[in-house]
Amino acid sequence: MYREVYLHKFSIRFATRTDIIFVSSARVFDAVECIECQIKLFMQTSFVYILKCSDNTYYTGVTQNVFKRFEEHQSGKHFGSYTYNRRPVELAYYCSFTNIEIAIEFEKKLKKWSSAKKEALIEGRHNDLPNLSKKKFKK
Repeated sequence: MYREVYLHKFSIRFATRTDIIFVSSARVFDAVECIECQIKLFMQTSFVYILKCSDNTYYTGVTQNVFKRFEEHQSGKHFGSYTYNRRPVELAYYCSFTNIEIAIEFEKKLKKWSSAKKEALIEGRHNDLPNLSKKKFKK
């Protein structure tokens, strides 16, 4: 008999008689390995960041090492990327998350924001954010 647990899109079955855990990927983990996997998946810090480019546009991204990723943007490591021809870039904002899925969700949300709304976030003007979301209609 198994107890089924859904964790981070993986179906995990706990055997009730032993401490062996079966994961849907068909790999068998013992209890210690599974806890380590959970820690890696959920407790690994992820960052959402905004770079201000030399042409005054903003680039938004997500990474596990914000300072290393900033240096990659700054050095032009990835030819043809958005920031490659917009260097130098400036790390304008970043925040950390312990769940990568939430970080990715927040990054996608930020990418849809206007420059004015991103600037309000960067400058810490949190009270302005709701008003910058409203559509301005012409009269």
